[in-house]
Amino acid sequence: MPGQPDVFFLPSALPKEVTESSKPLEGLDITFEQFTNEEGKPRARNMHVKPPGRKNLPPPPLVPMGGLPPPPGIPSRQQAKSDSMKVVVGTVHNFDVAKNFGFIKADGFSSDIFFQRLELPTDLRETQSKEQVVGQLVEFELKTMPDGKLRARRIIVLKKGGTAMGPRTRGRIRQYLQDKGYGFIDCDFAEKVFFLRSSLPKAYNDATESELKDLEVSFELYEKEPGKPRANAVEVLSEERRSSDGDFEAPNLPDGEVTTGEIVSFEAAKGYGFVKADSGGEDIFFLRSEMPSDIQGAQSKDEVIRRRVEFEVKVMPDGKMRAQRMMLLDDDRGPQGDDTENKSDIEEDLIQQMTDYLADKGNGCEYGAFTRTFRNVKKKTLQKHFDVMMDQGNKFPQRIELPMGHPQRVDVEDADMKSQEEDEAGVARDDMDLQDDDMVPQQPDEAEEDANAKADDYIDPNEPSIPMDQKGVMALGVVRTYDAAKGWGFIRVEGLDQDVFFPRKALPLTFHGTDVSQMPELVGVQASFDYNPSGRGGPRTDQLNLLLRWVQDDKCWILRRGKIPPKSSK
Repeated sequence: MPGQPDVFFLPSALPKEVTESSKPLEGLDITFEQFTNEEGKPRARNMHVKPPGRKNLPPPPLVPMGGLPPPPGIPSRQQAKSDSMKVVVGTVHNFDVAKNFGFIKADGFSSDIFFQRLELPTDLRETQSKEQVVGQLVEFELKTMPDGKLRARRIIVLKKGGTAMGPRTRGRIRQYLQDKGYGFIDCDFAEKVFFLRSSLPKAYNDATESELKDLEVSFELYEKEPGKPRANAVEVLSEERRSSDGDFEAPNLPDGEVTTGEIVSFEAAKGYGFVKADSGGEDIFFLRSEMPSDIQGAQSKDEVIRRRVEFEVKVMPDGKMRAQRMMLLDDDRGPQGDDTENKSDIEEDLIQQMTDYLADKGNGCEYGAFTRTFRNVKKKTLQKHFDVMMDQGNKFPQRIELPMGHPQRVDVEDADMKSQEEDEAGVARDDMDLQDDDMVPQQPDEAEEDANAKADDYIDPNEPSIPMDQKGVMALGVVRTYDAAKGWGFIRVEGLDQDVFFPRKALPLTFHGTDVSQMPELVGVQASFDYNPSGRGGPRTDQLNLLLRWVQDDKCWILRRGKIPPKSSK
């Protein structure tokens, strides 16, 4: 750049074809994005070899670390807003299949950029292979969260190789002349960006104007002649079209905005509810399928209302807003009406009931089992009277106990403590399962199941014995205990004198998570499994299937639960 100081760059900013070439780099014409690092020094990123015949564009303005300038040298129909969408290119370098998130490296950013599985393209969203995601060259929208952290949204995979014409941005197809083979795109930085049919994906080469108009696209933005912006390497982001009639009022929040709020209503039978955004405005509709996995199976509104969530706003063609990709923020609930706003503590009788409950459980129990018994009590209120143990990330409560020195705390010798906790864990989970049975509404077919269970007690003396060592034959039992953090558990089979051990790998892939707060409770779930009576240390299985049942009201499958059989005395 004549008349300007030299700009430093790292080898990682160079295109692959240059780094693999043995030719000298001096004198090579390139295009690049310029930014300032954390020390305020100019740096170059996203470097590309300038194709022959392309005019030099004025250098982009310096921007702070983490910010992206608008494409340089492009006539703008309006001054770009400070909160305009930022489009970044990077490479996925990490993806956790079990935890459903990963990280992207991008030039010019000092830290990796977080993304969720739901932000991946449709063809990668359900993959169970880390290798299919890691290493992909991707483009994404950069979102700065309220805590200042960066997040990647609406990711698309780019083709590797080739020479980039300019920086990438996003817009919508304004016009397409099929007979002439070209069209125009509108974006934040330019209107009527020219594109050729050849720059479209092959699947759209024969598309008509009605099929392309208003489609949201991503593309490289450059100039072949001054004042004539062009698009190259066009990728279709979404086939949903923005309404063009203009009859509806502008939404409270823009399409694609990620914000936070509180769930204010939920119809469990119908599978939908409304969330109130912290920024105010009208309540926003959501479907059960978009709810956080922790509460997606909720059967009552009490389990959902007042939960704090993060969500993405989707503006529908009729102008109404919808909440998508909801994430649970924490376990605390907001105030529910004026009558509870000033209620800072709980009654002494209730505290005594809670104390007796914990004492009966051997001084403590799992937090989830406790809150299912004593509902609608804030964690902060419980912490005034009991010890609440959090997970490693200090986000989700795991266990609640009577404080050390409490008069009702059971004194146990240290040598016997571990064995007692292990013995009582199964009892506590059995009790929790019975409590759940009392709280869940009676299903129409439960009476029939009870009758069938009684019929199972009778065994026809002519019933043949079935060998287990054959394909298609599996044993049936109920998960007695499972530790997601340690990765093992036991299945209880009625009449069998030993519980059956299973490791994490025996479970279906979607249940391989190690974060207890993100995993559904497996205790009490019915399961079929391959039975190996000669495993090291006792019976074992390395293949386990979790049984499901159909919920007609919600039109969905949920885990099928049953009572844990008593341990055989034989």
